[in-house]
Amino acid sequence: MDPQDQQTALRLAIAVLLGALIGMQREQAQSRLGGVRTFPLVALLGVLAGFLSGPSPWPVAAGLLAVAAVAFGARKAGDDGVTSEAALLATYLIGAYAADGSLAVAGIAGAAVAVLLQFKPELHGAVDKLGEDDMRAIMRFSVIAMIILPILPNHAYGPHGTLNPREAWLMVVLVVGLNLSGYIAYKFVGKRGGMLAAGLLGGLISSTATAFGWSRHAAKEPSSAPMAAGIVALACAVVFARIMGELGVVAPAALARGALPIGLAGLAAALFSAAVFRRSAKEGRGGGVEPKNPVGLPAAVGFGAGYAVIGLLMSLGHERMAGSEWLIAAVSGLTDVDAVTLSTARLVRNGALEADMAWRLALIAASSNTAFKAALVAVVSRRTLAARVGLPLAALACLSCAIAVLWP
Repeated sequence: MDPQDQQTALRLAIAVLLGALIGMQREQAQSRLGGVRTFPLVALLGVLAGFLSGPSPWPVAAGLLAVAAVAFGARKAGDDGVTSEAALLATYLIGAYAADGSLAVAGIAGAAVAVLLQFKPELHGAVDKLGEDDMRAIMRFSVIAMIILPILPNHAYGPHGTLNPREAWLMVVLVVGLNLSGYIAYKFVGKRGGMLAAGLLGGLISSTATAFGWSRHAAKEPSSAPMAAGIVALACAVVFARIMGELGVVAPAALARGALPIGLAGLAAALFSAAVFRRSAKEGRGGGVEPKNPVGLPAAVGFGAGYAVIGLLMSLGHERMAGSEWLIAAVSGLTDVDAVTLSTARLVRNGALEADMAWRLALIAASSNTAFKAALVAVVSRRTLAARVGLPLAALACLSCAIAVLWP
C-alpha cells in the first residue's frame, strides 16, 4: 500500500471510529435514530462524499441533504427536541471534514459531540443553577469578546504608538473573563465550599470587592469576623498568583525575571492567609456575602480606558522622567493591580520597557493595593478585622514594596 493509500485508509478509519464513539452514546441513550451501526455508517458516508468531492462541494452537499431528509423524515408526532438529528448531521459533517481536513480537529469535534450528548443531565443542571443575572453576565462577556473586540481598529495611535484600541480591549477581555470565571465558579462551589472556596474565588472575582463586602458584613455581624478574616486573607493572597498569570500570558520574559521575587511575596501572603484561615476555621463560621456580577459594559470601558492611560503614562514617564513610573504604578495600583500589570507587560512585549522593571512595577502596584485594602478593612469593619487582617496586610504591603525596590 503506497503512502497516499495509507493516508486515505487512516482518514476513513478515524471517521468511522468517531462515528462509532457517537453511536455508542446514542445506543446507550436508546435513540430512535439508531446507534452503534447507524452513526458509523453516516460518518463513512461523509468521508466517502469528501473523497468524491475534490474541488466540487456538491457531493458533500447532496449527502448532507440526504442525511437531513432521512433524519427529519423519521420524526414522529410528539417527538421533543432535535438532539439526535443534530448529532447525526454533525457525524456526517465530521466524516466529510476528515476526508481532507485536520484529523486533530475532526477528533476534537467528534469527542465534543459525544461529550455534549453524554453529559446532558449535568449540563441542564448547570444551566438551572444560573439565574437571569448570571446569564446576562455571560451574554455581556460574549458582546465584549465576540462583537466589540473584532471591530476595533488594530492600529497604534498617539505618542510612540502606545494606544492600540484592539490591544487595550483584548486586555479587557482577559480580565473580565478571569473575573467572570471566578464568579460562575462561585455559583457552583462557593456556598457549599466554605471559606476556602469563597476566599480563592473572591480573589479571582475581585479581592478589593471581597475585602469590602466581608468587612462590612463583619461590622454588621461581629460573630462572622473569623470567617470574614479568613476569606479576605485568602482573596488578598490570590492577587500575587493573578499577577504571575497575567505576566505569563502577555509578557513571559517579565515573568521569567520576576517569578522568584513575586513568588516570595506570594509565599508570604499564602503563609499569612493560611495562619488566619486556620485560626478562623477553629473560631467559628458566619453568614455569607454574595459576590456581585463582575461583568458590565461601563466597567469594562472604564478598565480599558484606564489600561490605555496607564500604559501611555508609563511609556512617557519611563522615557522623559526617570523614576516617575514608580509613582504611577503606586497610585494606579491603589484600586486596580490588573491595569498596571497588563500595561507594563504590554510595554515589555513591545520593547518599550525592560522585563526587570515590569515585574517590579507590578509588585509595587500589588503593594499599594494591599496597603489600600488594609486601610479599607480596618475602616469598613469598624476595627473588627483591624488586628486580624488589617495589620498583617499592612506588613505584607511593606514586604512586597521592599522586595520590588531592593531585589538585586
